[in-house]
Amino acid sequence: MREPTIMTKNILIDDDDADVVELLTRRCQSLGWNVDSANNAMTALGKAEENLPDVVILDVEMPQGNGLSVCEMMSNHEQLRSIPVIMLTSSSSESTVRRCHELCAYYVLKCPNVWPRIEPILHELTGSLESGEGSKMPQHTAETSERAELAATRLMDAVFATIGVEDGE
Repeated sequence: MREPTIMTKNILIDDDDADVVELLTRRCQSLGWNVDSANNAMTALGKAEENLPDVVILDVEMPQGNGLSVCEMMSNHEQLRSIPVIMLTSSSSESTVRRCHELCAYYVLKCPNVWPRIEPILHELTGSLESGEGSKMPQHTAETSERAELAATRLMDAVFATIGVEDGE
C-alpha cells in the first residue's frame, strides 16, 4: 500500500514588524508550513514571483509600497493571480476593507491576538490545497462565480464579526 503524499505548503509573510513576522513564522511552521519572509512590498513581490508560494500574508502599510498594491499586482500577474492573499492591517477603514474585498483577499485586523484570526483561514486554505483546488488556475464559470461570491460573503461575515456587528443591525 502506498503512503499518501503529504503536500508541503509554502507561505510568504510580508510585514515590516519583525515581531509579527517571527510570531507568524513560528505558528505557521508548527502547522508544517515552509515559511519565507519579506519586510517591504517590493521584496515581497519579487519573492512571490520567484518562489510561487501557496499563500501570501501581506501587511497593508509597509516601506517601499503598500500591501494592497502588491495584491493588485499579483491579481494581474498570470502566475500569481491564483495565490490566496491574507491582508494583515491595523486599519479598519471602510476603504481598506472594501479594497481587500475587491481584490478577493482575506482581511485580518492586526491586533495582539492575531493568530486566532489567521489560523482558521490557513486551515481552510490547507483543505483547498490538499484537494488540489488551490493549484488550479481560476476558471470563469458559474461554479467559480458562486465560490467567489461565497468567499466574499465569508470575508464580509469575518469583517463584521471582527468589528462586532451582528446580522440585521
